Amino acid sequence: VLVCLDPATGKRRWARPAPEADFGKEGVHEESSAAASTPATDGRTVVVFVPGYGLWATDAAGKERWRLPLPQSPNLHGKASSPVLHDGRIFQLLDSRRMGAASLCAVDLRTGKLLWQTVRREVGESWSTPV
Repeated sequence: VLVCLDPATGKRRWARPAPEADFGKEGVHEESSAAASTPATDGRTVVVFVPGYGLWATDAAGKERWRLPLPQSPNLHGKASSPVLHDGRIFQLLDSRRMGAASLCAVDLRTGKLLWQTVRREVGESWSTPV
């Protein structure tokens, strides 16, 4: 669930259900959460990485703009990388416990179209956010 709170009062402005995620046979690690990553916003669009699904964007009022399913790979403690917004693009790290399955991708913020994706062949699991 994506929740927007009023910064002055802390009261809920709106809440939207996230796309349904498929965690496969691994599930979510007991010491982690499917909500480990942090949403990102440019003030107009809110982007959420939903582990087990991909990227999801709403406007500032919570109206869905687009959804982008992304390949999912096993990761011991789950996915924790947060989306990074820069110059009209979203950068998302998709790491995996399987060597050669990890990748970094860029997505168009306005349309949700995948711009590029590159495999990180010599990197396995990590839980960092790209800078």
